Amino acid sequence: MGLRFEVRRPAYPLSWPRLHRAGVWARRLQRVSGLVLVAFAVWHVFQVVGAAQDRARLAAMVSTLYHPAFIGLVLAALGFHTLNGLRTVLLDLGLLGSQRQVGAILAAALGTVLLVAAALGWRLR
Repeated sequence: MGLRFEVRRPAYPLSWPRLHRAGVWARRLQRVSGLVLVAFAVWHVFQVVGAAQDRARLAAMVSTLYHPAFIGLVLAALGFHTLNGLRTVLLDLGLLGSQRQVGAILAAALGTVLLVAAALGWRLR
């Protein structure tokens, strides 16, 4: 009758991606991209209100909005959030089987990369 020790995994291990399925990571990225979009919307509203009163602030806002890194970040968040949301809707409606979930997540990521690349290519030409 010795002591028995039981090794348990943490309930929510953020540092172990191999323990989670692809859908969990897609849901986490969905939340992160949503937060980025909300932060952009709040920032944009405050910038527009300030730019209505000051031409220098308007010029700074426009230069920030047209910076390729800023365009890439906003479009990446918007593209992934939209395409992953579409994947979630299709999954909830039963039009996309759970076996195809990884392929749909990869398609959402690839669509995001193509959207950002096309936008940046158009902007940098």
